Amino acid sequence: MGAYTIDQLRSSHAYIDSCHNKEAAKGGGDEETVEQAIERGPTEQLKTRNRAVTAEDFETLALESSTGIARAKALPLFDPANPDGETPGVVSVIVVPEGGGTMSEGYPLQKLW
Repeated sequence: MGAYTIDQLRSSHAYIDSCHNKEAAKGGGDEETVEQAIERGPTEQLKTRNRAVTAEDFETLALESSTGIARAKALPLFDPANPDGETPGVVSVIVVPEGGGTMSEGYPLQKLW
């Protein structure tokens, strides 16, 4: 959508009487077909329901959060502040941007994949 093409609220809010988008939308992806949604549904949406329980759930949700993400890797029990030990209750997610980008040099990423 182009700039200033969104001009309606989805629902009313106190003290807000109008809205608009100052910049054109970017990122996003093409609309999927009904067949694609049916094929994807049982393996993704119904599996996580926007909740992360397993490491794979964290990776799936990270990948679904933006079309600008190429890869995601969940590291259960890994806390960058304590790289030499396991930290209960912590899951770190490493995200690799689509099309390259600056990566942290502090962790040996080649060992993850």
